[in-house]
Amino acid sequence: MNRQAWGLAAFLWGAQVIQAAFANDVDSDLVSHLLREADKAISSERFDDAAKNCQAGLRVLGDAYVDDAVEDDTGQKLIVADILLRQGKVENASSMYCRMLEERFQQYKKKQSKN
Repeated sequence: MNRQAWGLAAFLWGAQVIQAAFANDVDSDLVSHLLREADKAISSERFDDAAKNCQAGLRVLGDAYVDDAVEDDTGQKLIVADILLRQGKVENASSMYCRMLEERFQQYKKKQSKN
């Protein structure tokens, strides 16, 4: 793991600790940043980095996106993404992780606008 990756890992760990302390308070800027970084990684065909960024974004978001009025099938899709990753299909897995993060983040923003 290079220095930049270690720095990102430390940053994300700190973000997760803060996230846990404030339950449903989500750092939207961090989630947006991770999505942008994942998009750059996909454009550069660095699919492993994209998957890691979107997985981190999913952890930061947690279940704050959940709205009882909305059916959510993203959990099942994330199981498929995990399987794809284990099968070495990193490009497909990263795409799925990032789509699910985008979907959940959009749902979170809709939920926040209601409150």
